[in-house]
Amino acid sequence: MIYFFYPSSIIGGAENLMVNTANLLCNAGLSVGVVDFKNGWVVNNITSPLIKKEYLYKNKKIQLDEKDVLITTANYIYKLDNYFLESDARVLFWVVQPYNVILGLPNIISENKIFQVLLSNYMNKQKIKHIKNLKLIINKNSIVSMDSECDRILNYNYSLNYKYYLPIFIDDSRFTQLNVLFKKNNAIEMVWLGRIDLEFKIHILKKLLLDLNLYKNFFNTSLEFNIIGEGPGLESLKSFVDENIEFKIKFLGELRGDDLSTVLVQSDIGFAMGTSALEIAAKKTPTVLLDFSYNEVLDYKYRWIFETDCYVLGRDIDFLTKVDVKNMKKLELIFSELIDNNKMVAESSFNYVLENHSSKNVLNLLEDYVINAELTIRDIYQYRSTKPFWNKIWYYLMKFRRYL
Repeated sequence: MIYFFYPSSIIGGAENLMVNTANLLCNAGLSVGVVDFKNGWVVNNITSPLIKKEYLYKNKKIQLDEKDVLITTANYIYKLDNYFLESDARVLFWVVQPYNVILGLPNIISENKIFQVLLSNYMNKQKIKHIKNLKLIINKNSIVSMDSECDRILNYNYSLNYKYYLPIFIDDSRFTQLNVLFKKNNAIEMVWLGRIDLEFKIHILKKLLLDLNLYKNFFNTSLEFNIIGEGPGLESLKSFVDENIEFKIKFLGELRGDDLSTVLVQSDIGFAMGTSALEIAAKKTPTVLLDFSYNEVLDYKYRWIFETDCYVLGRDIDFLTKVDVKNMKKLELIFSELIDNNKMVAESSFNYVLENHSSKNVLNLLEDYVINAELTIRDIYQYRSTKPFWNKIWYYLMKFRRYL
């Protein structure tokens, strides 16, 4: 049995990825299950009766069989022992965000300079242990990265490299063959798709809106911008829009199914990163692939999704080189290409995603990686004593809450 594990109560790219991958393997005839809390988003969006559901309850841990394989995201490297009993079940970690495996202090601590100084020696020692654990996981073929950006960040921080890529994908049923022409005489309809966080996405979204506001007189028509998504940064974003933006913006919340498809197809241009960018491009809507930042973005240029490579669906803006920036475009040029070469831009966006991120291609890779993964939950128990102290504190806090 292949189990998927990503406990979360909200929608996001990783949550959707777990559901879609579970469905993909199930449809291919494999035995699939999910492990989640009763109120988990993943388990509650699994509709196939063929997919087994295992529930976490209070302080109970799940027992997996030695023939089972657990697929989860790489930020759970130090957490799986909190949820699963020691066993010889194998594990495959999927890096779906470049910093999934980069050790860093929690925000509540890292924002305090005193704590940073006091914990500097601890972090240096912890980094050595962490690198050793990562080497073990890599050598046991139990970690795959979504793109070369993840690999670049890993190499920059730890002088390590992933062996294998497993790109993010969308199901082949998501692709449309419709041809929707650009409406030159009406308002330009734009769309953002993605979670509104307070971490790495909200800053580039704010920069985009500011740039559009700055260049709005460049257009011969009005602008309409639809924001699809929810999250902890939503209220902050609404306040930002009220104070800074002078064109029409609509907050549509979370959309799914036909409602989501309708908005994406009717949009003239989309802006997103990660899976969201794939979803837009698959509707043959011209798609601008955005990069991410954990800080305010002051200077930035743009690029179409088909101008990326090595499966990259978002880069850390702080690490963009002069060559990277040189190969990007000012917003005026993006919209000039949109208006003058709409069909080419739409088809290029669509074809890039179809060729690199279709479910058929990913299925073949994933089946091989599952077979070759060697890391077990028992191995994770062996290195559990080296986990960062905040992971231990988090576990006991969660354990206490479950008793309430």
